[in-house]
Amino acid sequence: MLKRNLAVLMVVFVVLMAFCGCVSTKSSVLVPGTTYVSAERIYINHWHNSWFSVIDGEFAIEEKALRWISSGGEEKTFPVEQWEWEEFPFSEEEWKALFDDPEDYFDLSPYGKIMFQPIDDFHFMLLANGDLWFAGLSFINTGSDYQLVLWSIDKLVPAE
Repeated sequence: MLKRNLAVLMVVFVVLMAFCGCVSTKSSVLVPGTTYVSAERIYINHWHNSWFSVIDGEFAIEEKALRWISSGGEEKTFPVEQWEWEEFPFSEEEWKALFDDPEDYFDLSPYGKIMFQPIDDFHFMLLANGDLWFAGLSFINTGSDYQLVLWSIDKLVPAE
């Protein structure tokens, strides 16, 4: 009886380990000294030029900052208080509110649990199914006012 219970316990343990492995992802830790590049454009707001396929250049993770270096040599540093993934801070309604057009809405539900890394008021990273995404917000002029909307999301991959 003890051997049978131990065997069942071991099977349960192995299954739990397998599921835990699905939750941990290859990109879950943002390590200072790592550099990423944009691999593909996942989303772009229709208000912006569609010819601009991906954000060019590199994204370097530093101890307390994200440094972006464009292929043209432009450099911008975003101070980051802490490199630590947080729960996604937007409800579905709040996320949808970042889109000026309901048809332009980018549905995150197919990507499972989404984690969030704030960068500044207009930029953040998302961790979705093990992929690292860099997102940017922008203002658009909707006639009489300016609306804050999601501008783009790019998939980042480690630089080679």
